[in-house]
Amino acid sequence: YVPLWAVNGFVQSLGFPNLVAVTSGWVNPEKRGLVLGMWSTTGAAGDIIGLSVATHVLERSGGVGSHGSKTTEQWTNVFWAIAVYLAAVSLLLAFGVEDRAWIGLNKRREGGEEPGTDETAPLLPDAKEGAKGTKTQPPANITGVFSGLKEAWTVPGVLDWSMSYFFIKTVTYTILFWMPYYLTLTLSSQAAADNLTVLFDVAMIVGCTLLGYVTDAFGGTRSPGFFVSYIFGALPLLFLPALQRSIPHYAVAFGIIGVFTGGPAHMYGTAVSVDLGVAAAELGKPGLVSSLSGLIDGIGTLGAAVGQ
Repeated sequence: YVPLWAVNGFVQSLGFPNLVAVTSGWVNPEKRGLVLGMWSTTGAAGDIIGLSVATHVLERSGGVGSHGSKTTEQWTNVFWAIAVYLAAVSLLLAFGVEDRAWIGLNKRREGGEEPGTDETAPLLPDAKEGAKGTKTQPPANITGVFSGLKEAWTVPGVLDWSMSYFFIKTVTYTILFWMPYYLTLTLSSQAAADNLTVLFDVAMIVGCTLLGYVTDAFGGTRSPGFFVSYIFGALPLLFLPALQRSIPHYAVAFGIIGVFTGGPAHMYGTAVSVDLGVAAAELGKPGLVSSLSGLIDGIGTLGAAVGQ
């Protein structure tokens, strides 16, 4: 079980950085924070859908009794349902999604046209061309992968954002993993704990969208908005032990935490990584968006693992 679970995590981790690189190629730079912020919250939406699907599958297969008693014979049905869903999404990505930064520009060049400024032109620097017009091929082997990560590590600002995510992802994952257990003990209600967990996910969606819009309005400057958000998000955590143990009090507290802490956490691997990728391209290091996203998200995940 442990080796299979490790392989599952490794394979899934390969997808997100490349999705960021593909998606960013279709986004107007002036709305990068808002659009990529909203796009990144699909993870929180997936938490909500996944919880609902898992509960439904277990109830239909007899894996969970009416009062929460478990009969473990059918719990693996949840993983079958997830595997089918993942296979369907993989096929959709393989045959239905174009990488605009590569395909859109190459089609115009094959037709003898120079890239213009219309809707078919890439919105990010082309990964095949350096700052001085020299062609660089994407990494095709393991040596190239490590070379890309080494280059990504030297981009100004990547260390600061990575270490910030190291700690903030610890906070958000601790809340996501331990909040249901904590609420079940304090409220003595599994249903209330599940509903409050869903509320936290919804609050993260709202917070990420709002922060993306605000930071775009200030010219794409992210760090001041992150700082203010974390100050407001930390306050409910400080007073959580003193709160009255009631659903309304917890709803307000975790709603605020979700908006101001969980919200910006989703922007590290998307809008922040693309910002750094654009800055790197201007310094003559194009095509590093996926490497930057993977590096920042990986360090954040390391922090979450240590925190657990």
